[in-house]
Amino acid sequence: EKKKQKKSKLSDEAYGVARGVDFKGLRTVVNFDLPNAVKPYVHRIGRTSRAGQSGIALSFVTSRDEAVMAEIEAAREKEGHAIKVYDLKMSAVNAFRYRAENILK
Repeated sequence: EKKKQKKSKLSDEAYGVARGVDFKGLRTVVNFDLPNAVKPYVHRIGRTSRAGQSGIALSFVTSRDEAVMAEIEAAREKEGHAIKVYDLKMSAVNAFRYRAENILK
């Protein structure tokens, strides 16, 4: 049990969030770095749907994320929560490119 708590604490710290923190009224989660497995993904996006509320999770996926994204999509589909894929055209957001590049470094 202690080992599990330590692992969970490290996982939460990696995302910069203390365990048990509740973001009230959070409607959007943006994943600039995709979690490396289904469970942390569901935990992170679940913050948008507390107390019966709905929300949006936007995840930027690169070619190195494709395998885990396929696992996430399959798991969410199996649970009845299909993921809508949006093809983001960089030309549409060129003014913000420098911010995205800094985050991805």
